[in-house]
Formats: sequence, C-alpha cells, structure tokens
Amino acid sequence: PYDGERMLGIPAVIDRVIQQAIAQVISPYFEPQFSPHSYGYRPHKRASQAVNHVQSCVKQGYKTAVDIDLSKFFDEVNHDMLMNRIGRKIKDKALMRLLGKYLRAGIAERETGLWFESTKGVPQGGPLSPLLSNILLDELDKKLTYKRLKFARYADDIIILVKTKSEGLIIQREITAFITKRLKLKVNESKSR
Repeated sequence: PYDGERMLGIPAVIDRVIQQAIAQVISPYFEPQFSPHSYGYRPHKRASQAVNHVQSCVKQGYKTAVDIDLSKFFDEVNHDMLMNRIGRKIKDKALMRLLGKYLRAGIAERETGLWFESTKGVPQGGPLSPLLSNILLDELDKKLTYKRLKFARYADDIIILVKTKSEGLIIQREITAFITKRLKLKVNESKSR
C-alpha cells in the first residue's frame, strides 16, 4: 500500500459468514462489560448518543475537550495483546486458533494481486473487526472510568471532557502514555489536542 492509503480487508462471502458467526459467539462474553460511554459498532448505540452525552457533560461544567486521535488504529492492533484479552474469556481452543488465523490472514491487493502478510492489525472491513476493536479499547474505557473522567468513545475516536485547560494537558499526557505503553498503539499527536 502507498503512504497514506488505508487497506480494507473486504472478505470473501464465506469468510464474512465465518467472521459473523465468530462475532455472534464471542460478543455475549464481552458486550455486557463494555462501557456505556463506548458508542461505536455496538447494538443500540449511535453516534447521536455520544453527541448527547458530550453535550450533557458540557452543561455540567466540563467545557475543555481532550481529543485523542489514534494513528492508523486498525493497522496497529497488537495481535498477542488482543488474543490474550480474548483468551481470558474464551476457552475454546479451536475458536482461538481460528481467530489467530483470521488475524494473520493478510490482504491481497486487488490491482496487483500482491499478498501482504499480517503481523499486526485487524483487517478493516470485515464483520468481526469492530468487535475486536472494542475488546482491545475496553481497557482504555476502564482506565478512564477508574479515573472518574467524563468521556465518549466512538470506535477509535476518543473525547475526554475536563473542567480546565491545565487538567486537560495533564490528562492528555497521562492517557497518551497509557495508550502507547499499555495498549501498544500510536497516538497521532498532531491531530490530538
């Protein structure tokens, strides 16, 4: 792929069916634990609810926004970390092997037929990818909740609301460090503010 291009892993029909089946099997283990402030790719959650939540926080005096932009999130997901998180709840070895194969499957470029191996990242475009992204980012949600921060997350877009600019700068540094060190993801500092 060229610089700045995002590869979409649009699976074949049979792969989509398998991914959807996997998502239906593992989702009940994770969905109930997800934060109520995580709005992306979830049943009964919409972007408009995230907007309403942010507006409610602003009315409560949380008028400074810390916007965290994850750089190429779907491309940067650490496979071992994700598999470890899933393995804490899913004990079916065959299902875990299938998930591992899905993550390592790679992508074929349509025009050239070139094959790109997958050593990290989650193929964007498949029915399983949104659930996997929420599983990984749930740890961030739990960190924000533990710190009693007001926030809304829609997929890899995170907004944290605080009362002062100085508090915002401290939170931005702390959460950026957590994301890079603990989750092994990259924060686009030029787009985060």
